[in-house]
Amino acid sequence: MPETLVELVARIKVDAAQLEKGLSDAEKQTEASSKKMSDALKKVGIAMAASGAAITAAMGLMGKAAINEEINIKHLQVALKGVGVNYNSVKDSLEQVIKTTQRKTGIADSEQRDILSRLILVTKDYDKALKLLPLALDLASFTQMSATSAATYLGKAFEELENGAEKISIRMGTTSIEFKNLDEVQRMVGGTAEAMVNPFSVLKTTMIDLSEVIGSFLVPLIKSAIDNFIDITSKLQ
Repeated sequence: MPETLVELVARIKVDAAQLEKGLSDAEKQTEASSKKMSDALKKVGIAMAASGAAITAAMGLMGKAAINEEINIKHLQVALKGVGVNYNSVKDSLEQVIKTTQRKTGIADSEQRDILSRLILVTKDYDKALKLLPLALDLASFTQMSATSAATYLGKAFEELENGAEKISIRMGTTSIEFKNLDEVQRMVGGTAEAMVNPFSVLKTTMIDLSEVIGSFLVPLIKSAIDNFIDITSKLQ
């Protein structure tokens, strides 16, 4: 498996380089003489053909995964900025928590960031939101509801307690159960996400992470190649 992965990364790198080189050569031919335009365009076609299925698949799937990861993190950055926290200041510790949780529960890092962002908006406090994150994931696993719904119910309960409520009501399945505080909720559902982990979910999130890593390497190369191609087409107009 490791050798196959290394070969894939190496092939992507070579394919992307071939595409970029082909486009660059074509552009030089275009600038040199309009009489060689036909040959230059053939070079573009050859370069694209040489890139093969590997670069096409990687650009479509791995590149998309990397871009989605960036967008996901930017959403969290906005939420953190709203409560006076710089993402880069907490990045290392936060991402380690998210990574560890993903490995233990199979809950994707992107989903965890979305839930954390939602909790930050409710609590208006990064530390409180981070503390509620595992409880929201446990509640979701315990009730078999989405993590987003669990965070919504938990956030509502948090607000009620902050406003002086003596009891909170949290929906669990088709019924709602009353609790005196969040500690009671923790005692009921705590540890459920890890206890009910699906090994295939862990495998899936691990493969997604792998796609994001490879995609982050691929996207800059493809972007550079596309820029060259745009330069060529602009000269044809």
